[in-house]
Amino acid sequence: MKISIIIILLFGCCACGSSDSENKQQQMLLQIQEKLDATNQLVDSLLSLKAETKQDFLEKKQDSIIKKEPSNGLRIAYSKKEKDSTHIRESQPAPEEQLKYYYKGNNKLSLEIIYLEGRSKDFVLYDPWGNETYRLEHRILSYSETVEIVEWHPNGAVAKAVVHMNPGASMYWYETTYTFGINNEPEWRVSQQFPERSLTMPGENSYYWNKKTKAWVKQEVAIEYLTPTN
Repeated sequence: MKISIIIILLFGCCACGSSDSENKQQQMLLQIQEKLDATNQLVDSLLSLKAETKQDFLEKKQDSIIKKEPSNGLRIAYSKKEKDSTHIRESQPAPEEQLKYYYKGNNKLSLEIIYLEGRSKDFVLYDPWGNETYRLEHRILSYSETVEIVEWHPNGAVAKAVVHMNPGASMYWYETTYTFGINNEPEWRVSQQFPERSLTMPGENSYYWNKKTKAWVKQEVAIEYLTPTN
């Protein structure tokens, strides 16, 4: 009888020990899962904050470009409302409030910023004879594609423009630089991805403007290999 009681007690202790161990393991797993969930939430919040901060930076940068007058003596036609960046960003300007830049000396239209629906715009370039030479699109939708005029020719033509492209749900964004001649004719287009790839050949994303076909042509990259001589 005593032996039976001892055996029963031993089995009872083992069962209790096994149950306690399983409970501890389950508690540890729950704690680990809670920490992983909290970490994932923190990462999502940081990524969202990064995207919002980048978008605000691009919008403020574009507003500053629109408000800033060129330093080369160009005559600019705009209404008082256009000087208010809040008005530009939040409402649809009337057609007469379009921003216009002129060639220096002859008052011919060089660049016109046409406001479209929402916060979209078209940057339209003209030659001195009134012909449209190129059009850049500024769009802020589910993605953003913003245009920045960064350099002018002394005669009032656009020398360089940069287009910042953010696809939205992507870890990459893109920057394309356009260069133009003294008559606002496009010359070169060079694109760059950020963060940059470690292996990118020089001229890999460069295009030149074919004046006859009115289209971009990819630059051919010639690679020379040195052959050892005896």
